[in-house]
Amino acid sequence: YARAAGMANSTLWDPNTTTANDLTAILVNEALGQLGGPEAQGWLYPNLTDTAAEAGIPAGLPGGARVVHKTGDMYGTENDAADVSNGSVHYVLAICVAGLDEAGGWSLIQRISARIWQYEASRPDYPAPILASPAPKLHDARH
Repeated sequence: YARAAGMANSTLWDPNTTTANDLTAILVNEALGQLGGPEAQGWLYPNLTDTAAEAGIPAGLPGGARVVHKTGDMYGTENDAADVSNGSVHYVLAICVAGLDEAGGWSLIQRISARIWQYEASRPDYPAPILASPAPKLHDARH
C-alpha cells in the first residue's frame, strides 16, 4: 500500500525506515485526494491536527496555520512531516533530523519550519506546479 501511495524507498514495520522524500510524496498524494479523498481526510485530519506533539513544524508557524502532520522519533532522530496551509499558502514539508539530542532536534525542525514559512508566504500568489506524480488508484484489497 505504501509503495502504491508514493513511498518508494521506505520499509514499514520491520525495519521501520523512511525518507523525507517518501513522507512528502505520500502527503502530497493525500492532499490531492488520491488516498481516499474528502471522506478519508475528514477522518484523518482531526487525528493529525493539534496533536500532543507540536514542538516541530507547527511551532515554527504563525497562529491560524492548519498543520496536518505526523511526527516520529527513534534512536537519535526526530521527524515531522506536514501538510501546511493558511489562506493562499499551502505546501507539504518533511524534516528528518539525526545526531542531535531530542530538544535540539525539535528546535532545529522548528527553525527550518519558520524559514520555509517565510519563503512560502512571500511567494507571488499564483498556483505552484505539483512535482510529485499522483499515486495510482488503489484497489481495496483489505482482508
